[in-house]
Amino acid sequence: MNSFVLILLLLITAFIVWLEIKLSRDERAWPGLILPAFTFCMSLLIVLGIAMYTATPTGVTVFSECGEVISSVQTAAMESDGPVSLLILIAVIFPISNIPTVILLGIYAIFRNKRKNQSALEKMRIQDLE
Repeated sequence: MNSFVLILLLLITAFIVWLEIKLSRDERAWPGLILPAFTFCMSLLIVLGIAMYTATPTGVTVFSECGEVISSVQTAAMESDGPVSLLILIAVIFPISNIPTVILLGIYAIFRNKRKNQSALEKMRIQDLE
């Protein structure tokens, strides 16, 4: 089962890299930026999710058979650690969650530079023929 999951993840990764290469080779610049923008938005959602989850107060309320509140305890999730630990957590998670964004932007830059070099060579060839 583990080898199947690994092969599936490798195939998905290979497909994403292939798609980024195809989009980066397009004449227009923006199609190659779609996947990096998507992964960047996902990393923002991860960070916002962490911030919302850790800042959510939690509590326990015990009711009697009549529906009366016997005891109620409300605690904040970050009460003992404070906001500094949340900022440290975000400072660690944000760069880690942006690793795919950096990789996709690297692929984009490599193939856009190749495209620019090819178009420059084509212009030089046309000028040489004239």
